[in-house]
Amino acid sequence: MASVTQLARTYKQPYGGYLPVRTFTKKQFDDGIELSTNENILPQLVGLAVDYLTRLCQNQSFETAFSVSLRGIDNYKAITHQSVDSSMMEINGLDDKSIINACRLASFDVWYRNLAAARTFKDPALIQPNAETINNIKTMVTRTLTFFDNYEPIVENGFTMPGGYTATVDSGDGDYLTTHTLVDLKVSKQNINSKYTLQLAMYYLMGMHSINPNFENIETLAIFNPRLNKLYSRTIADIEHDVLTSIASDVIVY
Repeated sequence: MASVTQLARTYKQPYGGYLPVRTFTKKQFDDGIELSTNENILPQLVGLAVDYLTRLCQNQSFETAFSVSLRGIDNYKAITHQSVDSSMMEINGLDDKSIINACRLASFDVWYRNLAAARTFKDPALIQPNAETINNIKTMVTRTLTFFDNYEPIVENGFTMPGGYTATVDSGDGDYLTTHTLVDLKVSKQNINSKYTLQLAMYYLMGMHSINPNFENIETLAIFNPRLNKLYSRTIADIEHDVLTSIASDVIVY
């Protein structure tokens, strides 16, 4: 059993991938800002902080935006019998203190998503993003908010696929469903790869097998990377039917 992300990372795809990167349309945005290369915390934490702070700034409640982190804290307390510094919950927007706390709070995600990896967990108080990291996160959140302000209306933020999971893929939650697009948020420093595009296809197929009605009008798969300020997209109608069938039967195992 695996999550969508775990399986997409490890599944051996055909040469070039089921959905080759070259088949995606690319659109570059330019806000005149160059991000620093001097970040000092794990890229995974930067990505989570950008994601959760974006959701908070889109008027999601703190409990909803940081729901995975809060579940992780519950597991952490139950397993370790340790307390958690409540000051980490003081997250109100994009001020420096909120960004630092978002990074620290996101470190608890591992206690919900991957308990086996929780042994590498370190004291959140030791997570101290420098000024460059804080500014990068602030810029990436702002870029993401701007992107969605100018794109389609968001229908669902942090979607799941009830009824679409299988014995092979038993968990996973995606980022955004807009009126007609499934959007995944990535903050990688590199161009997208076939692991990312497979993840997109899995979300779509599992959503279509699910009882989530918001997938009914999805026509496009997209990745927005606020670090690169770039959008990658592909129309689902242009994807060969045999490719989607193979992913559904061989990867997800319906």
